[in-house]
Amino acid sequence: MEFLARESYLTDFFLLLLVAIIFPVHLAVADLACNATERELLSNAFASVAGFDISLLLPNATCRTDVPRPPSLPLQEIRLPSRNLRGTVSWMVLRNISSLRVLDLSGNALRGSIPAGFWSAPGLDELNLSRNRLGGPVGYVPASGLLRPSTLRALNLSGNRFTNTVRLSGFPRLTVLDLSQNNLRLLPLGIGRLAQLERLDISGCNISGDAKPLAGLRSLRYLDASRNRMSGSFPDDFPPMVGLKFLNISFNNFTGKVTPEQIQRFGVSAFAKAGVVTGASSSPLPEKRRGQEKKKRKRPGRALVWGMASSAALLFVLAIAVVAACIRCRRRTLRKTIMEKNWTGMMRAPASRRAGKRSSGKAVLDMEAGATVSPPWVAELTAGGAVTLAAAVVMFEKPLMQLTFSELAAATSGFGVESQLAEGRRSGPVYRAVLPGELDVVVKVLGKARDVEAAEARAAFQDLGGLKHSNILPLLGYCIAGREKLLLYEYMDNGDLHRWLHELPAAGCTDLDDWSTDTWEHPGGAARGTDAAALPAKEATAMGWGTRHRIALGIARGLAFLHHAGSRPVVHGHLVPSNVLLDEELEPRIADFGTGGGGDGSTEEDVYCYGSVLVELLTGRVASPETVAWVRGLAKGKEAARCLDPRLRRHARRLSESEEERAEKEMVEALRVAFLCTAESPEKRPSMRQVVGLLKDVRDTTVFSDRVTPQVGSPFPTFRL
Repeated sequence: MEFLARESYLTDFFLLLLVAIIFPVHLAVADLACNATERELLSNAFASVAGFDISLLLPNATCRTDVPRPPSLPLQEIRLPSRNLRGTVSWMVLRNISSLRVLDLSGNALRGSIPAGFWSAPGLDELNLSRNRLGGPVGYVPASGLLRPSTLRALNLSGNRFTNTVRLSGFPRLTVLDLSQNNLRLLPLGIGRLAQLERLDISGCNISGDAKPLAGLRSLRYLDASRNRMSGSFPDDFPPMVGLKFLNISFNNFTGKVTPEQIQRFGVSAFAKAGVVTGASSSPLPEKRRGQEKKKRKRPGRALVWGMASSAALLFVLAIAVVAACIRCRRRTLRKTIMEKNWTGMMRAPASRRAGKRSSGKAVLDMEAGATVSPPWVAELTAGGAVTLAAAVVMFEKPLMQLTFSELAAATSGFGVESQLAEGRRSGPVYRAVLPGELDVVVKVLGKARDVEAAEARAAFQDLGGLKHSNILPLLGYCIAGREKLLLYEYMDNGDLHRWLHELPAAGCTDLDDWSTDTWEHPGGAARGTDAAALPAKEATAMGWGTRHRIALGIARGLAFLHHAGSRPVVHGHLVPSNVLLDEELEPRIADFGTGGGGDGSTEEDVYCYGSVLVELLTGRVASPETVAWVRGLAKGKEAARCLDPRLRRHARRLSESEEERAEKEMVEALRVAFLCTAESPEKRPSMRQVVGLLKDVRDTTVFSDRVTPQVGSPFPTFRL
């Protein structure tokens, strides 16, 4: 019996050992099957996307069954921002990854439309598709048995090509929504039903119509509706002001009245050109006390009256002088004290608001409502006290305008991310501000100039402020606060040339890529291709040859002015389309010269950069070294016409046959000018004066006047920040 019992124990032991061996193998095979499924889904979903590398998402994925490896969790996050992805995603295939919670494909060149079925992907919590070329409708209307309500909490579609067909009734759980910089034209349908929405950004969407649907957003804490054409009554048609931590309704057509408390809370820039009537209610001061006191007094003697009157007159004159001086001093001190307190309070925001939310290992889209994040250098200036905060802003054209660094800080929300226009990696970050008198400006912080002496910087700014030409962006003023140097420029609504060439849909076509599978929708629901009627008039003509030639000639004139107008040439050093701004008439303004270390370059290098910009204008392609070499090869072989932007050809076909032929010849001649400017040997490149002459010969420019106004003898500085 003892032997049988021992044998039973041995049998149980071997059975347990066998289970222990088989079970991990089973787990490994199941895990491999799971990764193989995800690998197949990802490969199919991104099959038409150039630049996609699956190893970035599944580094451990393998098809070998004989290689042991640790088990991995299901794929929950896809984060591929700014990876130069180009093409079309198969969204419905991507939807089948049921474990996916976070999808970030921002800052790429993805195109096409998103089918309605994708929005109801199970478990998807955060979606960031900002700064792509996506278009078509957004959202859906959930129907019983067909599509479930979306689980999305954070949705960022800013900087795309979405139209006014946006339906939000299927997104009941949204807390963050960013639709800014799209051509929506109308408020999204169902937006007033988003009961949980805390942050909403619909700025720059060309929206017209009543803002009343926004009144239903009771949980809203952050609202940016600026840069639209919306109407309605403020604050009746808006969410409760008590719950809002950030508000910007500038540049709209609202009616109503803004209280002093609201101006103090949200800032003057929040209501600039919003159409609302600003002001504070006032009540008349009582005027009866003096009269009552006179009635109580008895009439004194005449001599005594004359003596008292003369003494009182003398004292009264002296008192007026003293009181006037005290009031003036008090106003200055009070303004500085208030600005310092507000600014210090802004900088003492809770650390949790500055750092952003992180919970359960999931990263949100850094869009927490009401967060104000200021750069470290602002805290350093705040620690410097009232003297630093009161640093004067020097305005060249408005010398009587008294501004301080504190007021710049208030107008830019503490130089926070909500006011930042660009990072400015070359010379420093750029912010937008609306100053008193509704002066819309751009503030550039020269991060690389902290070690430059104040006197040297002041002299350089004075010289830069003296450069006046219709094709360069003038310097309006500057501020030196502590070690920080800030420059003020005019704000340009139309943005830069890069945006107009690559980010806006062009009239009569879509893009250089094949968009044959994409659909765009009219407000009535019919599918269409992008046409001129769908765009504002300026955008509809921006890509024509006449406009592009005018832009090319304007840039050449501005650069020629910098090179040849003074006794010393001003070298730009980094002329690219993003440094060419466009005014209301699409006239180019060269920006970012003399502030980013470009002084170490040469005029010949500037000419090469100009040739690259001209290549980009004529081909519609980003002027990489490979693109420039390709264009030069075709131009040398007399095949330059093959390089032309297809959008230019489509515009030319609207002309008569003879005009179309002439336009193509002019474009080819302009490409030859680019060929000369990009010569490998610097000594073989023409001067910018010669380039201006060549471009004038390419196309009749008698309708344009050469508005160069050089300041003879102006010793342009060799110092560059």
